[in-house]
Amino acid sequence: MLPFLLEIGTEEIPDWMIPTALEFLRDKFEGSDITVDGTGRRLVLRASLEERTADKEEVVTGPPASVQGKPLEGFCAKQGITADALTVVETAKGKYWSFVKQTPGRAMKEILAESLPALITSIPWPKTMYWPSMGGPRFIRPIRWIVALLGNDVVEFECANVKSSNVTYGHRRLGARGPLPVTVDNYEQVLADNFVIVSAAKRRAKIELEVAAVAAAKGLHAKGDAKLLEVLTYITEYPTAILGSFDASYLTLPSEVLVMVMRHHQKYFSVEEPDGELAPHFIAIMNIPADPDGHVVYGNERVLRARFNDARFFYDVDQKRTLADREQDLSHVTFQAKVGNYLEKTARVAALAGELGGDDAAAAAHLCKADLTTEMVKEFTDLQGVVGGLYAKAQGANAEVARAIYEHYKPLSMEDSIPSTRKGQALSVADKIDTLRSCF
Repeated sequence: MLPFLLEIGTEEIPDWMIPTALEFLRDKFEGSDITVDGTGRRLVLRASLEERTADKEEVVTGPPASVQGKPLEGFCAKQGITADALTVVETAKGKYWSFVKQTPGRAMKEILAESLPALITSIPWPKTMYWPSMGGPRFIRPIRWIVALLGNDVVEFECANVKSSNVTYGHRRLGARGPLPVTVDNYEQVLADNFVIVSAAKRRAKIELEVAAVAAAKGLHAKGDAKLLEVLTYITEYPTAILGSFDASYLTLPSEVLVMVMRHHQKYFSVEEPDGELAPHFIAIMNIPADPDGHVVYGNERVLRARFNDARFFYDVDQKRTLADREQDLSHVTFQAKVGNYLEKTARVAALAGELGGDDAAAAAHLCKADLTTEMVKEFTDLQGVVGGLYAKAQGANAEVARAIYEHYKPLSMEDSIPSTRKGQALSVADKIDTLRSCF
């Protein structure tokens, strides 16, 4: 058995597409001990392969023994044999001509050279693009280099105008400027020396450990976020955590809004005080090992300040009208083209929620979609419902109504919790029942 290494070097691939592409390579590649890994700039596959496939011997059954003359000669010609290689065998269907076919094994290098271009270009992407420089095949991003090694030898082939070799490239900014020759054995170490951690698991662990340590050094706790962690794992090659701060005056905004701004726009982890309250800090992940002069921290703080100012503007503008004032505006928001608008949906949901949960559930239903017309939800669509609940509370609605609005999209998945109150449960069920009735 020989070790095999394939690295497809590209321009940055969107983070959410990488795991699926790696699983495709794992599923379609034939070998043993297959592992896959990658970063935004490289897809990597390792395996163990035989140096040469084994010789094969198989019995090939031909036409019935009654076939003679030219038809039999045609069969022999098609199989590349002469008539004296044939014998008659007894089968369940009668007597048939047959022969033993010998297929010699092939060098694995030859097989790989033939199959790898098709494997690479068949990776299924949600979108593909045509890159003139690649000379034909469509791919998610331009392919810049390909490493293909079987043992000590390069598997020679060409894909997308790129010839395979034993040469990779390091970190875009910090690695050696030129190409880096590698072997199967030193591949990961050469890249590590050039600020690329190939293993996604190692990058993920590094982020988790450093985020926890940076927060703990200030007596704080980083808010867990599995989806953000996955994104940061695949958009970095050498992740490093840094702590930044923002003015505590922004904490007058709802914490949900601040967390969404940090997470959605800037890909920051939010930080909490020991009592669980949001702290005026954030943790960013750089793609470099250090920020000795604090320039990266300063830049992130400056950008976040602008984002928070936008959020404060949206919040202040939205408060000039109550949710009740906005209900009629829902007539201009389409629910579904063949079903109607959100004002009509609101009326249906309110009637059903009232039956299921009483007056408070019906009152919440009349307001639960009104936040779709707010500037905050237009900017942060993931906060719909949440913003409605926060605004209802700020505008004096009773606690049960505000909580029902806040939670009415729950559960968002089979793993998510259900609304915490009976009124909220009634509203959630009514909303979902109306969607099913309307769309089906």
